[in-house]
Amino acid sequence: MVVSVIAGAIVLITALAILLLFPWFSAVLNWLGLGFLIGYGLILVMIGFVSGILMIIGGALIYLPGKERAGAAIVFIFSIVSLMILGGFLVGAILGIVGAALGFAKK
Repeated sequence: MVVSVIAGAIVLITALAILLLFPWFSAVLNWLGLGFLIGYGLILVMIGFVSGILMIIGGALIYLPGKERAGAAIVFIFSIVSLMILGGFLVGAILGIVGAALGFAKK
């Protein structure tokens, strides 16, 4: 459904925004003496990128006949995973879950 694709785009944009602000975050973490957390931040950004891309792919799969349930499952799983980076400020995760529910309901 379109809702799932929009949710994936929101999660992807959030991951990109975090990546663009990452130099500032890393400087603040270093200043606070928490520089060891920088590597974890990069891992979370990569999880956000992968979640967003797979949510978009799952949303596209919902439109293919016979692939609705597989696409909805992908969107649902990666909407939950995207919560690690706040799921597009929670809007992306909520839209992803709603889009997955609509995908499961589609016949």
